[in-house]
Amino acid sequence: MVASSSPSLRPRIVPHAWRGYWRLYAPAGFTLFALNGTAIALIPADAVTVFHTTNPLWAGMLLFLVLGGGGVAQLSPWPVDVQQRLRWGLASLLGGAWLMISAGFWNIPGLLWGGMALQALGSGWSFRAALYGVTHLTDSSVTATMVSFFYMAAYCGMILPVLFTGWITDFWGLPVALGVLGVFLTLIGLRTLHQSQAMAMGSSALTE
Repeated sequence: MVASSSPSLRPRIVPHAWRGYWRLYAPAGFTLFALNGTAIALIPADAVTVFHTTNPLWAGMLLFLVLGGGGVAQLSPWPVDVQQRLRWGLASLLGGAWLMISAGFWNIPGLLWGGMALQALGSGWSFRAALYGVTHLTDSSVTATMVSFFYMAAYCGMILPVLFTGWITDFWGLPVALGVLGVFLTLIGLRTLHQSQAMAMGSSALTE
């Protein structure tokens, strides 16, 4: 009998690929989708609070800025280095999130627009860099598996923080919930930035 040459549905993922996934790309995907998911969920309420109007036009424009701007940012050729793009993207996401939270506290429309623009830029950069990094952790036989795990972490980031924010809001109000969520995601983002810098330095040392 001739052995089947069809690819296995359970490819072996080497340990270093798992380390790279858990240390860098899973937290990056979680943070990216958590910040964008929370922003998208809160844009209608933020638009009413900041713009003092129930006209859905403003919420629609903010959503268009975040989603459309993120798509355009993915096409940007800069930064060229993947790790640098990921770091700049995460930093922009965190900065945009805190501008959005500040806009809700102080009712300043300019902060809300600026925060959404930064989140759009950051989401486009970080998503493209993280997805590229995941697909290049190991050989092509396990690429689909690594991408699936990346999206699992990312969708957990979209769902769990929104549920957490809603639960905290019932007890202490939305501003406190957003502040707690912002601190939590900032800590994850800073750790991911550190891991990205360490990975970039390790790669540079290997090539020298």
